[in-house]
Amino acid sequence: MTDVNPRLSRLAAIPSVPLALLVLLALSLFAPCDVDARPRKKKVRPARQVMQPVIPEDPAVSAGKILESNMDAFFKARRPLYGSFVALEPDTGRVIAVSSFTNGGKVKDPAVTATFPAASIFKVISAAALIEKGVGVEEKVCYTGGRRNITASNLLNRKRERSCRSFSSAFAHSTNAVFAKLADRHLTADRLIEMARRFGFGKTIKVGDVATISAVRRPEGRVGLARMAAGFAGSNLSALHGAVIGAIIANGGSWPSEVHVQDSGGPESQQVISPETARAIGKMMTRTVTGGTGTKHLAVIKALSGSYPAVKTGTLTSRDGSGVWNNWIVGYYPSNKPEIAFAVHIGNSWAGGLRAGQAAAFAMKTWLKVRNRKAPSH
Repeated sequence: MTDVNPRLSRLAAIPSVPLALLVLLALSLFAPCDVDARPRKKKVRPARQVMQPVIPEDPAVSAGKILESNMDAFFKARRPLYGSFVALEPDTGRVIAVSSFTNGGKVKDPAVTATFPAASIFKVISAAALIEKGVGVEEKVCYTGGRRNITASNLLNRKRERSCRSFSSAFAHSTNAVFAKLADRHLTADRLIEMARRFGFGKTIKVGDVATISAVRRPEGRVGLARMAAGFAGSNLSALHGAVIGAIIANGGSWPSEVHVQDSGGPESQQVISPETARAIGKMMTRTVTGGTGTKHLAVIKALSGSYPAVKTGTLTSRDGSGVWNNWIVGYYPSNKPEIAFAVHIGNSWAGGLRAGQAAAFAMKTWLKVRNRKAPSH
């Protein structure tokens, strides 16, 4: 008689459970289990419909009105807490378009109200002061930290620092610690404030029938100077003034001819900075688009038109208790022969949502379509 496995013998000895049933039960325990064997469909969130510029066929509608109405519609569709867009002629400063949107915010006209921190847009001012002090745009600075704030530790020169950038690259990537160190090495509070005032901070700037004033506060101590130069403190800005700053750089460093400053005694025509300094900053602003913080949203403009915009970006949460998350783009287009200077400000109650780069890209696409529209055939 063939020997029987002891385990099977014991199972067979159980009178109430047939051996075949036990085998089936064991197999079921080790078989893969799925409540629904059909393939499950992944939940896919509907993609946000990409807005396209609306260009009326009527040639009597000006390019500025078309740009303005499209930006109004863009902000209404995306509904940030605050949305501002201002476009000017670089040489004259004449207003091309102004769009100002508030979605329940306390600021009623954010395009001309300078209650928002200038953030890294102030690096344009710092860069001008540094270049005029003789700092080369390719000067290399090694640094540690500084992404979210500047403290005394960020000004130390350590023997081993893994991160290094040139002045130009730091501008394009908005590297705070590099600007903090450069300001600490080369600038004083008086020199930085003087440059800010040359760009119109602390003065009433009138463009057409609209006026704005952007505050500037003298920094205290080394850390205060470094924080201001990096854009963390000491300055506020309106989109209107931001567009004027873009126009100054685009206009070779001089005030647009029809922009009035309260204590200037009339229309400004003098140089704010030298043409050489303006060109250097313009190249850094173009680099911001070709390989810096403006690349994601604005590099596409080159593919559409053959030319890049030149911009500076900025992001900072308001420190006035409102908690508004501010996102900026200031610049001009095209970078080689400017025909429009602009500024975009987006304010949200949280760090996310609509970005200034998205609004600027839509504005540039609208401008290109308006500029290239065909005259009616007769």
